[in-house]
Amino acid sequence: MSNKIYSIVDTETTGLNPRWGRVIDIAVVSVKEGKVINKYETLVNPGQNISKFISSYTGINNKLVKKAPEFIDISYNLKDLLDNTIVIAHNAMFDISFLKNEFKRVNLDWHTEYMCTINLCRKLYPTIKKRDLDTLAKNFNVKIENRHRALGDALATARIFTKMYIENNPIWEYTHQLLKRV
Repeated sequence: MSNKIYSIVDTETTGLNPRWGRVIDIAVVSVKEGKVINKYETLVNPGQNISKFISSYTGINNKLVKKAPEFIDISYNLKDLLDNTIVIAHNAMFDISFLKNEFKRVNLDWHTEYMCTINLCRKLYPTIKKRDLDTLAKNFNVKIENRHRALGDALATARIFTKMYIENNPIWEYTHQLLKRV
């Protein structure tokens, strides 16, 4: 892998709309030259109720986040962790839009280059028609531990991303055309 640092990000949230929903769990797995060099995860107190549906989906409930830091408390460290890296996420627009709104709420300007593993898979593996995380994990022989928790999903995405890179090394620079900027 190149000497670039890739920050594989996953969030769990209170809902699907970043305008009203909030982050309740975030993980960043930093990868350089195909190796995990750092793992960061924290629960986040969203300052709003977590629905029973979200709790049953993620295992994260109001009691669990009650004493967790609020986003403002982690925002500077998180921004430092993500700055000058390429952010990778599965269904990236979801995670990026939530992070963008969280940073905006605390008056921090955040911009990044990012890539979505769904789009990457679409370009590199057009015969794989279903591209959800579980299907890709199965296709790439990656085990997902703690599904629907940020660190478990981020680690699985990191392994999938690394395998995509290794299998497609000769054409990797082409994939950087998929980078987007927010």
